[in-house]
Amino acid sequence: MIIIGLGSNLTSNIGNNPQKNCQLALEKMREVNIFPIKVSSFFESAPLPVSTQPWFVNIAVSVKTELDPHKLLNVLLSIESEMGRKRGGRNAPRVIDLDILVFNNMIIKTENLVLPHPRIVDRAFVLYPIKELNPSWEHPVSGKNIANLINNLGNEQLIRVINR
Repeated sequence: MIIIGLGSNLTSNIGNNPQKNCQLALEKMREVNIFPIKVSSFFESAPLPVSTQPWFVNIAVSVKTELDPHKLLNVLLSIESEMGRKRGGRNAPRVIDLDILVFNNMIIKTENLVLPHPRIVDRAFVLYPIKELNPSWEHPVSGKNIANLINNLGNEQLIRVINR
């Protein structure tokens, strides 16, 4: 299973709100042969670390593609750039963020790509959408199931479903 996380907390230069930015990114993925199989609900979450920037809208999508993980990353970065993402500091506000979360349970550690995504276990806005896509998913490194990972988060992260 290949899962990509999508997130946005800024209005785009064409006036799209964060939810529409995620929908547009899905369309752009289809155009480059990254085909959504299943899409989670839309979730709204407070920024991490906590700050005054706008809340994020996030979804996760399982996809089918012939691209290898590195080529997939390059295509996703290209979509981000095309949609107006400006790279700032870590955790900065963004028009769109496209992250490969897992790629067929591969474990990869290179300078440009780490799979599974290294902060997947710390983020409610990633774990809850993954749980919708695959309630029995297990982290390929720790072996922990999605329910255990969510239980280990604690209650500090603010998240809510905004559109099923």
